[in-house]
Amino acid sequence: MKALQKRVGIYIGPQRVCIVFFHRSLQGKLSFVSKVEASSVEELPNFVPLEWKGARAYVALSNQWTTPLRLTYPKGVMPQLPKVLPYDLQTHLPEGEEGTYAYSAIEGEEDVTVQVSFLERGQLRAVLDAVSAAELKIGGMLPAYWALVKAVEASSQFKGRGGYTVKENGSFEGVILNQEGRFDGLVPSSPHLASMVLEEEGEFPLEEAEITEGVTFEPCYLVAYGALLAGEDPVTPAFKDAGFKVERQLPLHLLFYLIPPAVLVLMTLLIAIPIKGQQEQLAAKNREFKKIKARLSKLEAKSKEKERLQAMIKALSSFRAETGPKKIDILLELTKRLPEDAWVSDLNIKGKKMTIRGQAASAISLINILEESPLFQHVHFISSVTKNRSTGKEYFNIQLDIVSPKPKGKKG
Repeated sequence: MKALQKRVGIYIGPQRVCIVFFHRSLQGKLSFVSKVEASSVEELPNFVPLEWKGARAYVALSNQWTTPLRLTYPKGVMPQLPKVLPYDLQTHLPEGEEGTYAYSAIEGEEDVTVQVSFLERGQLRAVLDAVSAAELKIGGMLPAYWALVKAVEASSQFKGRGGYTVKENGSFEGVILNQEGRFDGLVPSSPHLASMVLEEEGEFPLEEAEITEGVTFEPCYLVAYGALLAGEDPVTPAFKDAGFKVERQLPLHLLFYLIPPAVLVLMTLLIAIPIKGQQEQLAAKNREFKKIKARLSKLEAKSKEKERLQAMIKALSSFRAETGPKKIDILLELTKRLPEDAWVSDLNIKGKKMTIRGQAASAISLINILEESPLFQHVHFISSVTKNRSTGKEYFNIQLDIVSPKPKGKKG
């Protein structure tokens, strides 16, 4: 019973792992005990004291551990979102990708914006192994942006609509909160793109704060504390236990073209078997035939459900095509696509045209990289590529068209 009253908040950030230890009373009140930091997730087991073995832990993962996706739907889809989302994710993640995901929905006046964090299986395994080696019980695992929201709220640092950030040695975590202090989106992880968003929204860096009398936390520990608070909140967008795999499956309705021949073959076999002295074999075949009919009925039901969901997804896709990508979607897409050696010095968006200037190790490779994005097309240089003799990198000046993403068809 004593172990159940111990709570551990863990923030696995870009540079370090911050851990806070609290006691929780039967009335739910949290009392600070201690805090410690590790340089990596692999070192986590070395920093959990013996008396805290078996305690419940809540883990927040920074955006460098996850793949962020931002999807938009009509408002009426909200009740069906848990069913629609897995199908829609198939068109946004590489085939064969395995892992789990968490999401939160932001309801607007006319549409719903869904912020998804996808956690790849290898990353998930590394965290689970470290927590298991530390002999802690996982109470919940969540994206760090939600822990950051809770940290802002708990430390009384909300100052109105804007971007709230935690910065560490050139990397940072950032969320946008609306005028009510509710989550309204992520700040891009790229410093250059983030500065553009924060210049527009306004920036409020998270500061050192006193959480209880005489106990002060720096931002990294505040997020770990936010993970603990968020972990015990039932509305937290936690990573699901069930695995998720991106597959291009054979559509269920095509199976109906394959099942009738199989049934016909089975019937032929039944007729060919001599009836006399073969009653047991005939009975076995009849049972097998009934099982096939039962499976066929289930497939028909699944096919109807899938057709309904596919129709909904098609409607959602056309909705996205009509509205077009939002500015923050474009910036997040650039952050995801551009290689680490590329630096954007200037970005200009006019209508459906975007111009990008900067430096990269290989400017010509950026054309193919950007063309692969569902948001960009007609990517081309508008001036010649030159080399920076001091850095060895190439200057580029690229123009492209911004388009609405088209869902990829399922491969049969």
